[in-house]
Amino acid sequence: MPFGIGALFDNTGYYVIDLETNGMRPEIDKIIEIALVYVDEAGNIGRKWTTLVNPGEGIDVGATHVHGITLPMIKDAPRFEEIAPYVYQMFAGAPLVAHNTSFDVPFLTAELQRAGLHTFGDPLPSIDTITLAKKYLTLPHYKLGAIAEYLGIDLENAHCALDDTLAAAEMFSHFIKNDKNLTFDAVDIAQNMVWDVPDDVPEPRILTR
Repeated sequence: MPFGIGALFDNTGYYVIDLETNGMRPEIDKIIEIALVYVDEAGNIGRKWTTLVNPGEGIDVGATHVHGITLPMIKDAPRFEEIAPYVYQMFAGAPLVAHNTSFDVPFLTAELQRAGLHTFGDPLPSIDTITLAKKYLTLPHYKLGAIAEYLGIDLENAHCALDDTLAAAEMFSHFIKNDKNLTFDAVDIAQNMVWDVPDDVPEPRILTR
């Protein structure tokens, strides 16, 4: 698959992401569900994309009691390497947003690198909604469900990647719309990074729960 050489992508806006995984160690554990939701610069929520992911033969799904994903559910799901070029092209040039970037971003980076993408070492630019919540809200703790409840955001199925991503996107939108002076260094970093992105990536097959 051809790659852009030294390509800069002016991808405005943000991509909110959430992952469900079969463990806690990005170097050896795998993504089993991924969701991305686009939020534009004004805080408007746009496109939503999600799929279950098959982590490979002989690899279990981890804590089903937490994320609700079983082996039969992911049996016919795409492998991460099948969706990786499309996911990478989707957000190239824009920062990722996650509720606890220290978990999601290393996992996504590791999976991209195993798929032969984003191998040049630059960290994926990211914005953590926990940091934003601590800036604007005073709460006993800053779990996604607690913040969603405080802000009146629906979160029906916690630990379902799309539901968690939508809740984080609405939270992020709330902060953008309520602070017109809010800016992020990650935007400039993302737009000035070199992204080795595959050309003409078709939309991959997906499987959702």
